[in-house]
Amino acid sequence: MFGAKKFGATKWGITGAFVGGIIGLFIGAIYGVIIGPFIGAILFELLGGNKLNQSIKIGFGTVIGFLGGTIGRVMISTVMVGIFLFKVFTS
Repeated sequence: MFGAKKFGATKWGITGAFVGGIIGLFIGAIYGVIIGPFIGAILFELLGGNKLNQSIKIGFGTVIGFLGGTIGRVMISTVMVGIFLFKVFTS
């Protein structure tokens, strides 16, 4: 959501990214989760009245936001596992 907003998404684009993510989850597992919000944001932004270039830019913003959030979660999870293992083996 933050990536889409940073690239100028409207409520239409955010809604489209959400709907696209849900549909993508059922259609194509990991690829669908990445491509679904991208396509959903583009389609809903076009329906909301934006031009194609701006809609594509917003679609890329959703992908960048998704990937950034995923990388952040992986980093936090890795630190948590490291702390756990440290506590287990030093106690």
